[in-house]
Amino acid sequence: MTTAEKIRARYPAMPLGLENELEIKVNPNILLFDIIKAVVIACIRHRYTNYDGLLRGGMAKERVREMINPQIGQIYSSWQRTDKKPK
Repeated sequence: MTTAEKIRARYPAMPLGLENELEIKVNPNILLFDIIKAVVIACIRHRYTNYDGLLRGGMAKERVREMINPQIGQIYSSWQRTDKKPK
């Protein structure tokens, strides 16, 4: 099973193709799910929230993370659902 296949198995509802992009960032020799989880959360933070825009707007990093963590949690949980088809 490739790294991309393992990521897809762990996050079956993640947007299609994203597992291939994340595979580049994960060393296949250190395939630990806590590393994959960190990569997935970082991806959600930067691609699916306004995290970067809020930082550019001058907000403190800690405050921005407090604000967007619920959104990250919702997206992360939805990507783990096996009853949901990827988009």
